Amino acid sequence: MRSLPASAQVFIAVVIAAGVAVLAWTLPHVRFDNALLFLALMLMSNLTSAFKVTLLAASGSTLSVSYMVDFAALLLLGPAPTTLIAVTSAWSQCTFRMKQPTPWYRTLFSMASLAITVRAPLRTTVCFVSEASRVAASYRSLCTTAVVIPSKRAASAG
Repeated sequence: MRSLPASAQVFIAVVIAAGVAVLAWTLPHVRFDNALLFLALMLMSNLTSAFKVTLLAASGSTLSVSYMVDFAALLLLGPAPTTLIAVTSAWSQCTFRMKQPTPWYRTLFSMASLAITVRAPLRTTVCFVSEASRVAASYRSLCTTAVVIPSKRAASAG
């Protein structure tokens, strides 16, 4: 890590610290309502993390097949258990079937970025749904007013 520019070192440290904070915040919220499903998805995610799809041949960028399992876990189990699944699959991806050992900071960075990635949409969704509910309530109120007031006027006029 010392060979990286100072700005890159700071960025990596901030992402790792944020990932640790997200994981620490997530752990108390993890519920194992369906422990068998959780274990099956964790196993599948860790096993499929070894399979990579090459995105651009020239760049050498890859995408892990385990992300498919992580998305399924997010839908089936919710964000808290999926955070654990994603973090362990990132560790597996950086540890097993590697041509060269992955530096420790890259492994931690990958784990942290997946923890953040799983939890960040939850905050966005909560804010969006909350705002959408508020707008929908205002719209319902407006529609009710637009329908009820003319109806009352018509009833009192007739």
